[in-house]
Amino acid sequence: MAAAPHLDVSTDPVLPHRSRIGLLLWFTTQWFLIPLGFVGQVLMVLTGQSHVSEVLDPVRAFLSPYKLVLRLSRSRAWHERYLDRKFARISQEIKQQRFSFRTRFCHEFPLLPERESDTKTGVRLKSREIGVQLKPRYYRGLTVGTLKRLAHAHHLDFDTSRHLTLGIDLFLLPEARLMRHTAADESPSATSGQRSVAPVLPLLPRWALLLWFVVQWIVIPLEAVARCLLLAFKLVADADGANSDGIDPRRAVSRATSPRSLRFQMSRDPAKRRAHLDRKIAGLAEQIRTQRFTLGTSVFHAPRWNARKDSKGLTLRPRDYRGLSENTIEEIIASHGLRVSGDDTSLRIWEGHLWTELA
Repeated sequence: MAAAPHLDVSTDPVLPHRSRIGLLLWFTTQWFLIPLGFVGQVLMVLTGQSHVSEVLDPVRAFLSPYKLVLRLSRSRAWHERYLDRKFARISQEIKQQRFSFRTRFCHEFPLLPERESDTKTGVRLKSREIGVQLKPRYYRGLTVGTLKRLAHAHHLDFDTSRHLTLGIDLFLLPEARLMRHTAADESPSATSGQRSVAPVLPLLPRWALLLWFVVQWIVIPLEAVARCLLLAFKLVADADGANSDGIDPRRAVSRATSPRSLRFQMSRDPAKRRAHLDRKIAGLAEQIRTQRFTLGTSVFHAPRWNARKDSKGLTLRPRDYRGLSENTIEEIIASHGLRVSGDDTSLRIWEGHLWTELA
């Protein structure tokens, strides 16, 4: 309790307000700058110079009329009320590890840094928990003490050791995380020997699946043609063909959704999703062992070279394991003698690479 007043000692804001002229200028020009930036990011992804997660960065900079008025007013009380509502929503979503479309669209999701155990209780905390990153534009004009007070009111915290001008990563307070994991351990599924954890990726809304099924017949052919043209240009300009993997036209076709796949993705039944992944891994495991890949596998699960062995692995797409927990995915993969390699976030966010299990 005595440490709380200490946070408000500094009356200087983390970042000063943007000038009113600059805000009005951006609000006016964003209507054509954002589409241009979006097209530029798509071209960079197609040429392998950017990651697909960065495509929406220009769109996230959109300034709505409400936020324009809020930032023009420079009212601290109004800004605190706005941020308080935002923290309340983010806190609830982090506790459930289920994020709304609005949150997924506007924010990035960092992983909780590795921690062996809680220093006070010695209880091991789950380290691979997702937080929410808040861009500086949300807290310009506010002090660090104000941010801490608003965050702590909703059981959130962020690291003040990093430069706050780069953004803040919001996670649950250690006490709130401990209570959350203790409650999970005491749940019926935990006491019966089953580990209850959140899905590595949430299920996509049905309307989004239907929308993609309709527009894919136009988007995928255009993207495939664009990739072929870029690949031809790359090969002509660079005889070695270096870094041409990111332009592979198969990446466009691999996003196609068949009516059967659409029916599966519309399902919310975990048992059906486990059975689907089990059948999928069983088929891929046999092809990995024989190193003979069908045309469909080559397109939808683009083979990857294994650096340690003269063999290829396959790419596991997110739609095959959405809605399943990390433990379930690893158990199914291991049951067929395979393993997932890559960085710590490959399977959680984008894709994992399947290899045969080493002896």
